Amino acid sequence: MNKVEIIIPQNNNQGESLSPVIDGVKANFCNVFGGYTAIDAEGGWISNDGELFKEPVTVIFSAATQDKNADAEILVAIAQDVLAITDQLAVFISIDGQAQIIE
Repeated sequence: MNKVEIIIPQNNNQGESLSPVIDGVKANFCNVFGGYTAIDAEGGWISNDGELFKEPVTVIFSAATQDKNADAEILVAIAQDVLAITDQLAVFISIDGQAQIIE
């Protein structure tokens, strides 16, 4: 099995809820991987100006049963969908602890 993970901000850059996006990813995980676990957390990064930004995020993960390459393709496609419907610049994903930033 492979552990797949995606981290999605709970709000867009204007402060509006991304709950529908998060719910859509949860549904995708159920359809593709058979289920999910979601945890509310805090994410942070340093801007180019040196300012610390913090935001609430949802970490969604699952145990995937396909081969690792197929799981990676599916997870990247889900992350690209998130980017397409939000104003995020990047989405964090991980497969078996190997992190990627999808831009």
